[in-house]
Amino acid sequence: VDAWTVGGAYAWGGNGSLGVQLDGLIGNHEYDSGGGDVDTYNFGGHLFTRNDNYLLGGFASIGNADFSIFDYDYYTVGLEGAYYLSRTTLNGALSYSDSDDLNADSTALDLGATHFVTDNFSFGGTVGFGELADLDFVSYGVGAEYQFAGAPISLFGGYNKTDYDSFDTDALSVGVRWNFGGSLFDR
Repeated sequence: VDAWTVGGAYAWGGNGSLGVQLDGLIGNHEYDSGGGDVDTYNFGGHLFTRNDNYLLGGFASIGNADFSIFDYDYYTVGLEGAYYLSRTTLNGALSYSDSDDLNADSTALDLGATHFVTDNFSFGGTVGFGELADLDFVSYGVGAEYQFAGAPISLFGGYNKTDYDSFDTDALSVGVRWNFGGSLFDR
């Protein structure tokens, strides 16, 4: 599967008061084996509070995957949090997703850690556990991001593997981000 996505997020508030983040993503997945392609989108919102030590919040999103022969809608709701150490961030999310069109739901717990070697270079790892349509899964991944000095552009890459009861998936991703102000550590 070859895929591309374009997305963005904007957050305001949250430092001692209620914060809001809105995000969105559109993309396409093309199957090499003649399976056609899939157009996707996902739009979400987060409400949170944060300070220099932690972030606590909740989120909700809606999405769609449009295959050439059928499409399905889904939604996700969850709780999220982060704990900030001097150069490391620990984070977690507990979520529930449902798609009536597929008669499937999913519950997941995702945990991660990001370490900032410098203000503009970070690396990290993730691990997740859950159930999707009666299949248990475990996922894990690694990634890194580097922002150029004096420029708002960063490069990122990562590898993610998900093991289901009867099959597994591997994903390698690379990309470019435009950051509106500050370093990666500030973001």
